[in-house]
Amino acid sequence: MGKNKKGLVTMDRKLKKDAFYLYKAAWNQTDRFVHLCGRRYADRVEETTEIKVYSNQPEVTLFVDENEFATVSGKTIFKFQLPITGTHTITAKADSCEDSITIRRVAEENPDYIFVKRAPVTNWFDTDDLNPDCFFINDRLADIRENPRAGAIIDQMMSQGASARGDVADAVKDNPALQRMMGRMTLVSLLIQSGADDESIKQLNRVLQGIKK
Repeated sequence: MGKNKKGLVTMDRKLKKDAFYLYKAAWNQTDRFVHLCGRRYADRVEETTEIKVYSNQPEVTLFVDENEFATVSGKTIFKFQLPITGTHTITAKADSCEDSITIRRVAEENPDYIFVKRAPVTNWFDTDDLNPDCFFINDRLADIRENPRAGAIIDQMMSQGASARGDVADAVKDNPALQRMMGRMTLVSLLIQSGADDESIKQLNRVLQGIKK
């Protein structure tokens, strides 16, 4: 399974992304559920679109405008190739669970879906001024936390932000697999996901540059 580096929830913590449900389907075998991906991708230009479903149930049936389209058996990820001609209500059902989205065929791509790439964080710094013997925000979280001094700073920062994350923070704290995943990510990627501003990231980098590896 690939690693998602864009976060499992939106920055305001109000919307759980598709990736959140991917992990839930893989690891939560207690609460039955089904989740249709791509609900924010409503306008589609392709004649045949892929409908992806995440579920912890062994079989998912897809309905299009209340008509049964197909049933797929498998584990965690279920994919359907669906021809589209206009506006359609898509419903996925697995056991007693169901989820619905609306998609529509359009002539031109919705400009809101075009991603404007943010300038790389490394461009904020003159690499000649960076001390390679000290920590840097591009280091992995797990490597930083291995150092008692640097780890204490990061733990304090994460503790202060945990209250704003609610049940998501609790899920991370109580899930060793998610902690390992976060440990493999760079600190800067986690900071951006949490909504940290540029100046705060620069300040933290200055602090880390004062700590020898």
